[in-house]
Amino acid sequence: MINYAKILSEKEKDNPSPFCRTSYLISNAAQVIHCYGRTLRFGPEGYNAEMRCALGDTIIQTLLLARENCMTHNEISDILEETKLVINDEYYAPLMKNSTTEELLHHVFDVISDVIKTSQKSIESQIKIEMLLGALFDVSTKMEWNFDDVMHEGFQHTIERFEQFNREGWK
Repeated sequence: MINYAKILSEKEKDNPSPFCRTSYLISNAAQVIHCYGRTLRFGPEGYNAEMRCALGDTIIQTLLLARENCMTHNEISDILEETKLVINDEYYAPLMKNSTTEELLHHVFDVISDVIKTSQKSIESQIKIEMLLGALFDVSTKMEWNFDDVMHEGFQHTIERFEQFNREGWK
């Protein structure tokens, strides 16, 4: 797996706080939910692409948050590989099969509340990030999208945003 978090953290101007990272995560996840609701009401034609982009952005923000919580690239890769392998395993089945787009925000807010209320990097935060990555994988699977492709598209979109910020004089 490409180390997207490392590449982007080197390009990103100093992120001043965990609150800023989590605010991006909230916004992106809310956009996933918003687009999903629109696909249910109006059909997928107009909103699937936007939802896929928002899901990719959410994945990338989660990877950056994982890196900022001292998770190594290998740990993150292992989590994603395990998620892919155990999605149908009986032990993980209740979590994975129930993590729908409607429940995605629950996982996001669980991570956010933990990251904001404690300044220390903790194993509990890492477990919550792991659960969020599992939920993101499950949403991608239920939408019949390849998770790795969605993650790469999120990376490309974030790079495009950085280029836009640079053109606009981001400091």
